[in-house]
Amino acid sequence: VVNFKRVDTFPFVAQYGNLPIELAAKRDCMEEVEMLFPLTSPIPTIPNWSIDGIISHAKFESAKPLDGRQLEQTKATLKAHADHLFRLKDYKVASKAYGVAIDVAPSATLYANRSLCKLLLDDGEGALSDALRCRMLRPNWVKACYRQAAA
Repeated sequence: VVNFKRVDTFPFVAQYGNLPIELAAKRDCMEEVEMLFPLTSPIPTIPNWSIDGIISHAKFESAKPLDGRQLEQTKATLKAHADHLFRLKDYKVASKAYGVAIDVAPSATLYANRSLCKLLLDDGEGALSDALRCRMLRPNWVKACYRQAAA
């Protein structure tokens, strides 16, 4: 049984080692780290278990380069999580999750998916911005053109 009331028990976390609090810290999102802090069990690899300690540790870890396989695996995991949130119709959180995946490894697919989330949230400007980024990466992709037109 999975306990979804604690963010450190999501099924993908144990397999890939990235907790939501770590991802928020890597993006330097203090507000998200503060929100996730009481919902996350202490991580043994972070010596200073505090909000500032988590962000400092994330910055240090982010400075280390990922190899290609790790990068693709991380991107795929984050995309799968965002896709799951989208299927649950949690478009706001799905949009943020696609944003995390974009931070790791931008792709036209991720921008197209986040554009749709923003469109469904009535964020026309954000949807258009992501659609244009998608078109820059894949100019002749029909889905990119559709996202731009829809926005």
